[in-house]
Amino acid sequence: MIKAIEINNFGCFKDFNWKKDVGNYTTDITAKFSEINIIYGRNYSGKTTLSRIINCLDKKIVHPDYINSNFEIILENSTSIKSDNLYNTLNVKVYNSDFMKEKLKWFYDKNYGIEPFTILGEKNIDVQNKIENLEKSIEEIDKKIIEKNSEFTSSEKNFKEIKENLENKLTEEARKIKENTNYFNVVTYNRKTLTDSFSKIKKKKVLIFEYLYLDVLKQF
Repeated sequence: MIKAIEINNFGCFKDFNWKKDVGNYTTDITAKFSEINIIYGRNYSGKTTLSRIINCLDKKIVHPDYINSNFEIILENSTSIKSDNLYNTLNVKVYNSDFMKEKLKWFYDKNYGIEPFTILGEKNIDVQNKIENLEKSIEEIDKKIIEKNSEFTSSEKNFKEIKENLENKLTEEARKIKENTNYFNVVTYNRKTLTDSFSKIKKKKVLIFEYLYLDVLKQF
């Protein structure tokens, strides 16, 4: 149970020291929160602001309107919860104007309904716990699926790169073979090389080849 609240900075509260402004909660039983408490005051005196501090325990985060706040909630067991680490196992529910806007939106806009904010009954609580556990399992499975998809995408990318590199190498080797006839020790013929070859044949004065040579040259 909450025993006291020290507030260095939260909304209209500045340098609020419980022991100084309320009393010593360690020695005076009337100077600390009890099981039932009534907080009253005029409008804008800080009642809602104080409730928002308590609501931070339920949300486990600082209210978005007081990001740079600094406070400490002292508990009955002599431990405390500070604004920089609001993790706790307390069962805290706060009914204030923020609750109305969040859960009872239909008061302000008829297009909204009433959102559930608590569960009654042991069976319902057990079902809710099972649902939460299943939701956590689904989240873990989704994370694993994303990781596997990422690994597959990476592997597929590597495969494509290897395939492209291999195809490029094969294309390059094919080009070399086509351009460099030393691979097969043959001549790549064009008009010049063909003319040179026939010239060599003519010099040998082989008539049958000379006739072939003259007939072929007519085509050029």
